[in-house]
Amino acid sequence: MSMSLIHQKLYKGNSLAKINLKEYFNELIFEIMETYNQNEKVSYEIEIQNVEFSPEHIVPLGLLINELTTNSIKHAFINSNDGLISLKMQNKDGEILMIYKDNGLWKEGSIGSFGTDLIDMLAEQINAKKTFETNESGTVNHFSW
Repeated sequence: MSMSLIHQKLYKGNSLAKINLKEYFNELIFEIMETYNQNEKVSYEIEIQNVEFSPEHIVPLGLLINELTTNSIKHAFINSNDGLISLKMQNKDGEILMIYKDNGLWKEGSIGSFGTDLIDMLAEQINAKKTFETNESGTVNHFSW
């Protein structure tokens, strides 16, 4: 799905560098929600400030957002009807900061799965440092590069 949306954006525009990231991530997360029939149970918000990516970062970044969102839906919102996913990105003094969080309670044993290993691998591909925390108000993934 992530790759398909990138190709659609390319055909509409002239280059990967001109992809509207907020629109791309909004469409991506919406499609994931629809695929898992979660549009009524989970909402999301996206805030992107002054951020541009090189073409080699857009594909792994889209796959990263795809995996984060899918993991939240599969593991955090099992018995919830008021889930919230938040994606924030900003360029702060030349460093990209990204915070992805959900307000769900992850089911036992889901942290440390293949999906979280994939997230780590995709973060490495974009040279991002990652920290992860979970508590009673949800799960937060911080990335910077």
